[in-house]
Amino acid sequence: MQNKPTESSIPAPDSEVGQLRNRLVALEEQFMHEQRTVEQLNQVVTEQQTRLERLEAALTRMTLRIDAVRAAVETGPRSPEEERPPHY
Repeated sequence: MQNKPTESSIPAPDSEVGQLRNRLVALEEQFMHEQRTVEQLNQVVTEQQTRLERLEAALTRMTLRIDAVRAAVETGPRSPEEERPPHY
């Protein structure tokens, strides 16, 4: 047989137990809000990491291209004998 709470066993809202219960509910609500915020921030960080990795890869490719162009420029112009006409 279950004991049904009676009016005398339910703490009044202004009692110490009622105040503690209200504080607990407020803390649980705040915790849930903070948990959602952390999940959202985690998603943003994950997306930024992916974007950063793509940008780093693009930067590496561009650096290699610049180095290749720089090397070609530093070797100087080719002599006409070394150049093939465009129709070959």
